Amino acid sequence: VYGATTPNGIKLGDSAFPGLNNGHPRWEVMAHENGHNFFGGTSAFYITLATPYPFLQESLAVLSAFYTYHNILDKKQSFGIESNTISSLNHVFTNERNYQQIQFNQYISQGKNFDINNVLTSQALDYKMIVYGETYGWQNYKKFVKAFENGITSQFTFQNDGVSAIEQSTYVIAALGAAFNQDFRTDFRNLNFPIDEILYAEIYPKIRNYISSVDTTGDPGPPWTEVQGNGRTLSSPAVVITPTNNNL
Repeated sequence: VYGATTPNGIKLGDSAFPGLNNGHPRWEVMAHENGHNFFGGTSAFYITLATPYPFLQESLAVLSAFYTYHNILDKKQSFGIESNTISSLNHVFTNERNYQQIQFNQYISQGKNFDINNVLTSQALDYKMIVYGETYGWQNYKKFVKAFENGITSQFTFQNDGVSAIEQSTYVIAALGAAFNQDFRTDFRNLNFPIDEILYAEIYPKIRNYISSVDTTGDPGPPWTEVQGNGRTLSSPAVVITPTNNNL
């Protein structure tokens, strides 16, 4: 076991320690678990949308990790991060990107079976979001994450009777499109992600309008110091490193 999220931060299992990973800390595990804390710790709306299924929970945690990595690369000098640490981050996140691509290809080879209860489906979404960040700019995710904060909740009613698989899929595709000013529906239809076109037409302009105030120019900034939830700005949670051989 590599890591887990806790109410007070994160835990790292023995599998995440450098001695078992060619001398590299599992940076992506730490960033991933903090991603769970960021989304789950700031927004009841996100919890309504995402839980208890892995589809959005795991994919958005992976997105948080990659956003953090690219933010560090963009500001490595101002952060004062040494070159050997940057090399380690590059090594770890290159491997992680390759892994997500392998999982994406596996999702396709196994028949593109969309299932919000299957982590493989979340990994297909992971890889698409990584590619969108690389293609169109990671700063757009500052807008994307606003689509999951509490302040947008009153714009919608679809979530009031529970959130179905097609509603989860439609919402995240609409949020990506609004954030990047792109229409990604064909991309996801090709992956058999379901889209409720009536719901999409309703929520897309509302999301676009709500997130329009976000300034993506200049310094992108890490998402957890920029996005507000529950009336506060969340600081990066403390890391609790607990070596353990137990499942976390």
